[in-house]
Amino acid sequence: MTQKRNILIIENSIDVTGALKSIVRSCLYNLEEFNYVFVLPEKSNAADWLRQNSFSEIEFLPMVELSKSFRRNLLYLPYLIRNTIALNMILKRNRIDLVVNNDLYNLLPVSLHIFGSKIPYVCHVRFLPNRFPKLLFNIWVRLHIYFAFSIVAVSQYLANKLPNSKKIQVLYNELPIELEANQKSQGSLEREKVFLYLSNYIEGKGQNYALEAFAKIEKELPGWRLRFVGGDMGLMKNKVFLKQLKLKSEELKLAHKCEWLGYTNNVQAEYERVEICLNFSVSESFSLTCLESIYFGTPVIASRSGGPAEIISNGETGILVENRNIQEMADAMLMLANNDDLRKNAHKVGAALVREKFSPDKTSGKLFAIFAEALRK
Repeated sequence: MTQKRNILIIENSIDVTGALKSIVRSCLYNLEEFNYVFVLPEKSNAADWLRQNSFSEIEFLPMVELSKSFRRNLLYLPYLIRNTIALNMILKRNRIDLVVNNDLYNLLPVSLHIFGSKIPYVCHVRFLPNRFPKLLFNIWVRLHIYFAFSIVAVSQYLANKLPNSKKIQVLYNELPIELEANQKSQGSLEREKVFLYLSNYIEGKGQNYALEAFAKIEKELPGWRLRFVGGDMGLMKNKVFLKQLKLKSEELKLAHKCEWLGYTNNVQAEYERVEICLNFSVSESFSLTCLESIYFGTPVIASRSGGPAEIISNGETGILVENRNIQEMADAMLMLANNDDLRKNAHKVGAALVREKFSPDKTSGKLFAIFAEALRK
């Protein structure tokens, strides 16, 4: 029997995010071939979730990200060097053969190679450049292009924003097939007249646009509600944003029609019990929300903010609207809420359409082909 190779995955997130879900789904696809070790920030809340999903080998580092705080940025370089030394020990202790950097803004793999590491690494790019200062993003990209074995962009839209390089490949995020396998389907239940907004409460994710759009049409849809589901990731700025959203709902006289729910592990149940899903994010490199919603038969109304346009079949599995255009969002919500045929058709054909485009052999399978090539070379 061939001995399993060991892969280390570096994840910056302090909570469960779409990026973490994506790499975990890929790893679950090929558990029989590789062993996985995850490296998380010390204060991350994602460890328990990883353990629930079959990954018990977890290491922690005191990661520091660049931010608007000058004092915090002074700590970045010392902590990068300190973490590089600690990570090198982790690599040796776990006999790691390949490193996977789950997003380019983590420079630990670059630092490892500067200090002489020969272990190959693959770097994902999951955020659009406009999320970061342009100069900083360009430096990150160039460093990873130089040192990484391969760069994986999660959409063609995102790849078009990156420099030309033979190392850059487009690989879409994978289907949420593990949800279907592990959670009881709610598909037999009657769907509620609800617009679902499933996203963490982060400024820029578009919940504020959903409120404003719903305010324009709620009198024409007396039986409909707006449901928000997500977490604040334990960050004060996100808690403040959630408070602002609730105050906004009161100002718009929508409080009685809005539901505010916390983070859930059972997203499948949320998608399958509602009629329509919304995603008005101003910037999306991909969108697991759009993919998951369509996979579970729920049409999506999303802004043309990047990745959603490569997922949604406009007029068939959902509707695409202009970014930040409140009136266009409201019109689409009203039209789809009043179009039983379109919604029922999306319920029936959505999963089949995304299964073809985002099948495991076209997503996770190709990612592991990259891993295998890196290990061979």
